[in-house]
Amino acid sequence: MASSPAPASAAASPAVASAAPASVAAKPSAAASASAKPAAGGSAAASAAAGGIVVKVGNSSTSPTNGGEYLGNGLGLFAKQGLSIQPVTFNAASAVAPALATGQVDVADVGVNPAMFNTMAAALGAKVVADKGYAPPGFGSASVIVRKDLADKVKGPADVKGLNVGMTPPGLGTSAGYALYQWLASAKVTPSDFHIQPIPFPQMPAALTNKALDVAMMSEPFATQTVNAGIGVRLTTWDKMVPNQQIAGYAFSANFVQNRDVATKWMTAYIQGIRAYNDAFVKNKNKDAVIAIMAKETPIKDTKLWSEIIPAGLNPDGLLNVQSIQDQEAFFKKLNLVKPDAPAPSTFVDQSFAKAAAKQLGPYS
Repeated sequence: MASSPAPASAAASPAVASAAPASVAAKPSAAASASAKPAAGGSAAASAAAGGIVVKVGNSSTSPTNGGEYLGNGLGLFAKQGLSIQPVTFNAASAVAPALATGQVDVADVGVNPAMFNTMAAALGAKVVADKGYAPPGFGSASVIVRKDLADKVKGPADVKGLNVGMTPPGLGTSAGYALYQWLASAKVTPSDFHIQPIPFPQMPAALTNKALDVAMMSEPFATQTVNAGIGVRLTTWDKMVPNQQIAGYAFSANFVQNRDVATKWMTAYIQGIRAYNDAFVKNKNKDAVIAIMAKETPIKDTKLWSEIIPAGLNPDGLLNVQSIQDQEAFFKKLNLVKPDAPAPSTFVDQSFAKAAAKQLGPYS
């Protein structure tokens, strides 16, 4: 398949100058703790022999869209490349991209949102290098959910007028906000026609239950849990709202980009992890083993639920939809959420690492 399943991105507020990680999920071995990259003049082989080349990977959440990363770890794919992954977890998505710019992490997940564009304007050589979630047909990993008692009245975007709509903060300034805007615009509904209620995904089911919300743009697993509990009805999914929208990606710091051999090793293991994810959720291959790893790494512990939720879309070659990134930047600029002089995606997207890794691995089929 040329392209395959990509996930709901975490919401983000405008970037800040720098951000400290909320917690370090794992620490490297003493032998590898000196640096996330080999010391100057040292060989990759020597670093690996000392416990693996340590790569600091920043994430804002333990999301199902991190599937390629989690499986790269859980299946030992990074270790086979001589890498030791040091996960760094941040309190908010808006903190990850600035930490990448300041070199606190080597690799980071970045949502396609104002924080990413504003940070890339000052990232001094950092590059967005791989897919971490998009919305190809059949992989709408976020849904528009309407409260069940309103399901007979709210059947499409035109019916959202006047309603309270739940969105992750800060609302339209997210990749989900972009998708919702486009969906509503198809019925000539504008943001002034409804009431945006900024609320995190985990709080949305309760808000629908107590009628604080009428409609919610909700990611997995919350969307499926809400439907299964009889709280809401699924109106549409992300892949139908904006097909193939790029939702999130991975970025390399400026220093890591320069360490091309190690960066390509990371990318090779990551793409192998994506392919293992797609094998499980698209082809039903080794699904139980993959679900066991995902259940260990994420808050979704119910293995049955993993078979019910809409999986994240992850490109098996790690490639990004650059046109989608460009379209979203223009949207955020119109909302005055991105600096007018923010760089075009062509200046900070570098797909050469993914292409090199995919060439090494061969076609995915």
